[in-house]
Amino acid sequence: MPAPLVNAAVASVRKTDLLTDWVIAQGERVMGSATPADVFAAWREYRTDDISSLVTQDVLLMAGSKDHYMPLSILPDQLMALTAAHSVSARVFTEAESAQNHCQIGNMGLALKVILDWLDETGGRVANRAAPTKDVA
Repeated sequence: MPAPLVNAAVASVRKTDLLTDWVIAQGERVMGSATPADVFAAWREYRTDDISSLVTQDVLLMAGSKDHYMPLSILPDQLMALTAAHSVSARVFTEAESAQNHCQIGNMGLALKVILDWLDETGGRVANRAAPTKDVA
C-alpha cells in the first residue's frame, strides 16, 4: 500500500480506537519513525534472529498470553534462537493471574516476583561488596 494511504487509514482508526492510537504512538517513539507507514516499515525490518545466537548470558523471557502488542507465537522462535545463552528461562503469564497483558500490566507484583526469583536463581542479585570508605577529616 502506498504510504499516504496507510497514513490516512491509520489516522482515521486512531481517532476512535485508543489501543491503535497507543500502538502507533509507541511504534513511532520506539522505532524512531515519523509516520504510521514508517512504523510498519520499521517493524517489517526488525528482527533478532541475526544476533540472538550471540547472546551468552542468562536470559529470562516473559510473555503475556493475551499480549496486545507482542504475539505469544514469537516466544518459541526466540527461545530456539538463543543457542549460545548460558541459560534460558521463559514464563507465560495468564488471564487467571491477571497478568496476560503486555508487560504483565494487571499484576506487576507477580512480574517483579518472577524477575527477582530468576535473578536469585541465576546469581544476578548478588551485590558487589565494596570496601568501606573512610572519612577524611
